[in-house]
Amino acid sequence: MPEFRSCCGSPTRGRRALRYFFHVTDGTSMFKDEEGQKFSSLNHAKANAMLIASELAHDETYRGWALSVTDDQGNEVARVAIVGPGS
Repeated sequence: MPEFRSCCGSPTRGRRALRYFFHVTDGTSMFKDEEGQKFSSLNHAKANAMLIASELAHDETYRGWALSVTDDQGNEVARVAIVGPGS
């Protein structure tokens, strides 16, 4: 799986950073993010998930899959569909 840059860096000034994980899944298989990234809010993590999903959409292999965002307890807090350009 390719590496992705963060759209939001790790904006944590004045806030406690929370670690979020970005797993790629088709509902059966999953590429797990073992490291995660720290963000000051769920909204920043969601924005990063949307960027990752748009990058993955350029590879037909991942179209129809989803990006599952989980918190450090393993709870899914967001899910972003990976769709092709113009979809």
